[in-house]
Amino acid sequence: ARGGIVDESALYGALTARHISGAVLDAFSQEPPSSMPFAALPNVLFRRMSRFTEEALEKMSRIAVDQVFQFLDGERPMHMNLR
Repeated sequence: ARGGIVDESALYGALTARHISGAVLDAFSQEPPSSMPFAALPNVLFRRMSRFTEEALEKMSRIAVDQVFQFLDGERPMHMNLR
């Protein structure tokens, strides 16, 4: 579900009270999720945390710029969807 659909406060309470043994989270009401209380829980995994590292952000930026230049050079960028 998109961030904000799940009652994050209730989920946090259920996780800390061990009513739920664990959770794997992907979408959050606030980004990045490392600023949320969930980040301190040992029974929570964040599926997308790697995209928030400095290295990942730099790599995504370089890929985007490279693909803009490919497009401007008349090439088809790798991630360009043609329908």
